[in-house]
Amino acid sequence: MSGSILFGQSYESKFWKRYRHEFRFGIGPATFLGDLGGQIGDGKHFIEDFDIQATRFMFQGGYKYIVHPYFSVRGEITMGMLYGDDKNTKNPIRQNRNLNFRTFLFEFAAMGEFYPLKERVSHLYRISGVNSKKKKVIVNPYIFGGIALIAFNPKGELNGQWYALQPLATEGQELAGRPKKYSRINVAFPLGIGVKFGIDNNWSVGIELSGRYTLSDYMDDVSTSYYDAAEIAAASGPEAAQLQDKALDPSKGWTGVINYSDGRRNFLQRGDPNYKDGYLFAIINVHYRLSNFKKRYIPKF
Repeated sequence: MSGSILFGQSYESKFWKRYRHEFRFGIGPATFLGDLGGQIGDGKHFIEDFDIQATRFMFQGGYKYIVHPYFSVRGEITMGMLYGDDKNTKNPIRQNRNLNFRTFLFEFAAMGEFYPLKERVSHLYRISGVNSKKKKVIVNPYIFGGIALIAFNPKGELNGQWYALQPLATEGQELAGRPKKYSRINVAFPLGIGVKFGIDNNWSVGIELSGRYTLSDYMDDVSTSYYDAAEIAAASGPEAAQLQDKALDPSKGWTGVINYSDGRRNFLQRGDPNYKDGYLFAIINVHYRLSNFKKRYIPKF
């Protein structure tokens, strides 16, 4: 009996090498975390401003290579929509700001997975006399992180039509005293946890919860302050000026520009440049492992 156990352990220690290549496909909700929308009160950082009404869906596909039972590397592509709207918040200042956006997101990520309990592969070979006919579901928890290249194109709604916002320079980009237009390609840092449930040698299903912290504060086209509407209209058209400031009640003085008699101007706050944008995923995945039939890890007798 002890010999059978030792044989089983030795076989399992090599069995994973037959299944080093894995493809994955998934779908799940995604929520944007930025300047638009949010919870009650002033804007908060990252998950503290979670807005469930901004949830949209993402699709994901990728490839994984098992380096070792404790560590794997993977590359994946994620595509879908992100959305935010000030009408969802209960904060009166943000509600009066009345801005919204949506964007198609493309993400290419390179990540590493760490399995603290070692990733196991469910297999057909059982040790004689020890639950030999009982099927097992292999549970593999893990953590992951890495770096991603993201592409986005925020659009804002005006009178039922959606306009690409970056070309309109809604915060006065390229005008006197303002920065250049932001890039619609940036970098994100994924970090998350997941668990996989092995069905058989090849198939497994799982779920991942993850956050993406980006280096952009313009995924929603909102970051700093308002700018002179007339100058924006002259440079980019009347729609640009309207999309910059859609305040429900301009008399409240929470949006726009204050012009003083001595020529000074006060550009009021439109967003918060101190915090970068981010987003959350909850993805349900299906995994398929390819078998390496050239190598048969079966002992010779």
